[in-house]
Amino acid sequence: MNDELVDLTITSLGGVITVALRGEMDAHTSPALQRALDHLLDPKMRVRIDLSGVRFIDSRGLQVLLVQTTRFRDGGGRLEIANASAFTHRVMAYAGLSGVLNTVEERTLEAS
Repeated sequence: MNDELVDLTITSLGGVITVALRGEMDAHTSPALQRALDHLLDPKMRVRIDLSGVRFIDSRGLQVLLVQTTRFRDGGGRLEIANASAFTHRVMAYAGLSGVLNTVEERTLEAS
């Protein structure tokens, strides 16, 4: 994808769909990202959003994660946020979403 969009790569391993994001999750990129995730992912699945390549996230990026988490919870699936940077964890905490979003460590996913 071009610089105007966050780059996303989807892989599947052991029943878990991984969506690896690269770039910035902000007001400019979040609408397209939301549409892509809505279109590509079935909310009955177990999905991991890998944020290791995300350089920046703002409230609109958090909104995408919250909407997807709710969609998966309501659909009977599970959405997990993996490899979030210290900055992203702070932004989630400031927004009051630490206990709402399912954050996991990479090694936890591999062990389960």
